[in-house]
Amino acid sequence: MQVIKDGAGGFLKPRMYYDCNPPSKAHWSYQLFVMKRDPETKQNLANPADYAYFQLNPQDNADNLSDGYLETL
Repeated sequence: MQVIKDGAGGFLKPRMYYDCNPPSKAHWSYQLFVMKRDPETKQNLANPADYAYFQLNPQDNADNLSDGYLETL
């Protein structure tokens, strides 16, 4: 595991990133990151702030996409 110090001399928390395209509301990742509940038990998460999500539409990222890509969508 990589250990990285932050600017204040502490350590950054490990992070994991998932790319879902987009998941259905029944998908475990939607339950965990959006609904903030355990996908197996359906109980609310003890630390919901540890889980976050964001949505990026292709049009919002047009400056970083190749020419013609949006037309193929």
